[in-house]
Amino acid sequence: MSKDNSRRRLCPHRLLMSLVIAAMPFSVAASDQCGQLVSDSEINDCATAVLAEVDSELEATYRYVLSGLDEAGKEEPSFLDAKAELIEAQRHWSVFREADCEPIFTLNQGGSIRISAYLFCMTDHAKLRKAQLEAAYATYSK
Repeated sequence: MSKDNSRRRLCPHRLLMSLVIAAMPFSVAASDQCGQLVSDSEINDCATAVLAEVDSELEATYRYVLSGLDEAGKEEPSFLDAKAELIEAQRHWSVFREADCEPIFTLNQGGSIRISAYLFCMTDHAKLRKAQLEAAYATYSK
C-alpha cells in the first residue's frame, strides 16, 4: 500500500463525512414529513409525532417477533433462549440509540435545530432497528 492510500484511509474527517453522507437519506426522509413547517415549535412537534409513530411501529414489530419466538419455543426451547437474548439486545440498543444521538444534539447546541436534529436521529435509528428486526427474524415479523 502506498503512503498516499494509507493517509487517505486513516483520515478521520473523510470517515466522518462518509458516515454523515451515508446517514443522510434516512434523515432527509424523516425531515421531509416536517419540511414545510416554519417555526421551531412546529418542527419539533412534528418531529416528536414522527418519532412516536416510528417508535410505535418498532415496538409492534419487536412484540410480534417476541411472540413468534414464544410460539416457536413451545417446540424448541432454544427459541426461548433467543427471545431472552433479544430482550437484552433491545435494552442495549435503546441505550446505544440515545448515546449515539446525544452528539447530534451537542453539535447543534447553539442553534434552534438541536431538538429536531436529535429527534430525527432517534427516528432514523428506530427505522433502522425495525428493518434489522424484520430482516433477522423474517419468520417472526410482519
